[in-house]
Amino acid sequence: SDVRFTESNEAVTSRLRTKRSDFRSRVATIQQWQRRGINYNLDQRIFDQTPKIDHTGMLQFYKESIQTKPKRVCILGDSSRIDLEALKKFGPVKIIQAEDIFTQ
Repeated sequence: SDVRFTESNEAVTSRLRTKRSDFRSRVATIQQWQRRGINYNLDQRIFDQTPKIDHTGMLQFYKESIQTKPKRVCILGDSSRIDLEALKKFGPVKIIQAEDIFTQ
């Protein structure tokens, strides 16, 4: 809805306006952006662009850039309590063990 979009837009702007940048984390943040191929201040760009985005533009971006991409869903739980056959109707199901994800 337009109301929820406006509220979300204002919340992003407010969060960026009040965000504190710890000097210890600045280098790590910049390195992370560079690894992703971003050579500018991402927070500043988001802050500058957020007020310019309207609900219609966001829906158009979603339809062009997100809706058409495949989705991956992860379900964490006891596989004996999950209807795996029902899940297979949505796509391939891959079962992995907790040891494959978590280390001790």
